[in-house]
Amino acid sequence: MIQFSLEYAEKNFEEILKLALSDKEIVIPAGRGKNIKISSEKPKKIQISSKKIYSIDNLYASTLQMKNPPFISNEKLPRTVANIRNQLFFEAKKYPDRAFDGLYRFLHNPDILKASLERIFFKHSGAKVAKEIQSKTYRDFLSEIKQELESRKYKPQFSKQIFFPKKEEGAFREISLYDLKDKVIQTSFYLVLEPLFEAKFLDCSYGFRSGRTRDDAALSLKKYIRSGHTFIYDADIRSCFDSIPHKPLVNITNKRIADKHVLEVLETILAAPKRENEFSMEKRELSRGIPQGGILSPLLANIYLHEFDNFFYSKNAVLKATHSRMLRYADDFVVASRHHTEEQIKLINDYLNNELLLDIHPDKTRLVNLKQEGERVNFLGYSISLSDKNSHSSIQISPANSAIEKEKERLSVLLYDTYKNADIPELLEIVLERLESWRNQYKLSKKDYMYKPLYDYIQTELTQILRYRMAGFRQSGDDEPNGIVL
Repeated sequence: MIQFSLEYAEKNFEEILKLALSDKEIVIPAGRGKNIKISSEKPKKIQISSKKIYSIDNLYASTLQMKNPPFISNEKLPRTVANIRNQLFFEAKKYPDRAFDGLYRFLHNPDILKASLERIFFKHSGAKVAKEIQSKTYRDFLSEIKQELESRKYKPQFSKQIFFPKKEEGAFREISLYDLKDKVIQTSFYLVLEPLFEAKFLDCSYGFRSGRTRDDAALSLKKYIRSGHTFIYDADIRSCFDSIPHKPLVNITNKRIADKHVLEVLETILAAPKRENEFSMEKRELSRGIPQGGILSPLLANIYLHEFDNFFYSKNAVLKATHSRMLRYADDFVVASRHHTEEQIKLINDYLNNELLLDIHPDKTRLVNLKQEGERVNFLGYSISLSDKNSHSSIQISPANSAIEKEKERLSVLLYDTYKNADIPELLEIVLERLESWRNQYKLSKKDYMYKPLYDYIQTELTQILRYRMAGFRQSGDDEPNGIVL
């Protein structure tokens, strides 16, 4: 058994966790008679007293009471794969400027390929996955992928494109659909690359990262506003996923990945041909854009936009003078400042435009002074404002109007399409269950009156449905159904 002080543990968590993985039992005094125990016994756990137990696989550093612990999630991954990912993460954390080589062998590692298929199997319909494999066994299917990667003959298949309308008239969001083999290989890439880049990502980035949620980002903005950062630059990058150029993205990735075989496959995935549907023979090859719907795409977007995060928090005199703080959730970001200057906004926009070749969406971008009457900022589905304009600590968080309207549309589909033949009590139960689920998504809004627009909408629509059905019964001469009080 080895003992460390809590202070030492906080500064040297990589060393301690490596010791734990190598069958050493670690004990760290945590004060008041409590110990943190790290043991290699299965299942591996960290224990603080008898009441608080944490899974080692969800990155135990957080248990060591670090201020902003790094985090990778190995949930539902086998021990062999979790160990590989942890080792990559610790090495990347220890050597933040190193470009890692020798990674390609992990991509066709049998355990990682099997874990990749299992992840897809659990995320999607197991029957659908089995149908794609058809007559092959899972072992044969994975063996083929392994051989294809080992021989470096892998070529992605055509991805099928589907289009969803956006709010802007005539605009569509393009989603790529991949076959099972491509999904497995992309997942394998994700499992290997994520720990290396996660070790470098900054705390200001929240989107598509383990252990970081939309609510965490909103709470961070609330904290900045409370400390006097009431000038908010609320910005949106125009068609970000479709606009990221391939060559600069690969060059940025190359700073961390020195393995040329990994980079070659990454370029192949990015340049994979697309077609409009399964019957179309026309293919499109693009030099920009990462496919929405791709398993790797959120990670690639964060890798590219990490350059912006670094730029923002570098030693820049203008941003430092305005006491600016930035929060980014994928391509949606806000800058909170104590003071505002036009030079500040120009600096941000010029960097995105000139260095990253990305544009700010003018219709979705605005500057807000929360101390002005009626001003509020909409961020990640929340509307944030000051209830007392003379105090930056009186912060009110509620669901944004756009989020409420979107939920009304979903409720309308439930009422008039999906469950149109359900009786009224059943319909009421369904929509109230849906509303409770929606409230849980917006749990930072703690005042009941903030949900009143949706309750009013449900009551109005159910009353209308009940009247319509009652009128139908009267015309048909049937007995009236049992009434319901709304």
